Formats: sequence, C-alpha cells, structure tokens
Amino acid sequence: MGAGKTLRQAIANVRALPPDAPERLLALPILVRLRLEIPADPAKQTKSDREFLMSTQDVDKFLEQLRQEGRQEGRDEGFAQAVLAAYRARFGAPPAGLVVAVEYARNHAALQRWLEIVTTRSVDEITEALRRPRSAQPARRAGTRRSASPRRTSVPR
Repeated sequence: MGAGKTLRQAIANVRALPPDAPERLLALPILVRLRLEIPADPAKQTKSDREFLMSTQDVDKFLEQLRQEGRQEGRDEGFAQAVLAAYRARFGAPPAGLVVAVEYARNHAALQRWLEIVTTRSVDEITEALRRPRSAQPARRAGTRRSASPRRTSVPR
C-alpha cells in the first residue's frame, strides 16, 4: 500500500465505500494487519504510526460491528438448531414445513416462539401452527405474559 499521502488516500477511498462493498471487505484485513504492526507502546510509535491509527479508527468500530452481527447470527443458528433438536427428541424427524419455517425465521423472537411451541405443544398443534397464516395469528402484546394455556401463544411464521 504505500505510505504517507498514498496511504492516507487509500484509507480515504476505503472509508468512502459502502460498508458492505466487497472492495472494503477485502481492504479491511490489510488495514488491520498494518495496524497490528504498529507498536502498542505510544513512546515507540512514530508520527506516521499515530496518524495511521487515527485515520483507521473506524476499522475497529466496523470490526466490532461485524463481531456483534456474527454473535447474533450464531445465537439465531443455535436457536434454530434447538427447535429442530427439540422436535426430534419429542417426536422424531421434523416435518419439512417446520424446517422451512425455522430456516426462514427472520428474527430471534420468532425462533424463540418456535422453540416454545415445539417444547410445549402436541404434534397436531405444531402442524396446525405451521398451516396457520401469519396474518391469522393473534398478536402478542408487548409486556404481557403468556397465559398458562399453550393454545393462546402466538405462532411464528
């Protein structure tokens, strides 16, 4: 990559790219590697090192964002696996409809509701939940607790 003005221009170009641009994703590991080569002790850093660290601070923020997204994806994958494992443990092989519903669940809350349904309802109730369109399902109000009856639980899709 160069140094001084060339490096500053390269960093500016990378920062101007959209966060999900492939070029940015390819350049970030290089910038991180360069950052790691800079001495941790400020007394051993050159002026150029300090300028580089200042100009690439957003790399740290971006990497932390990626880590957080990765952790959330991991939690969601874990919940999806738990739903299918719970069904398998109670009833045997999960139906294709449940596998698809779990794969396409778009948020953690939906996966959590599927886990509740699979662990508390009968096969017939789960099958009915899979057939029921999302718009026909009762909405659960925020801040309210579920009743003791499992039939009143809202069903995710």
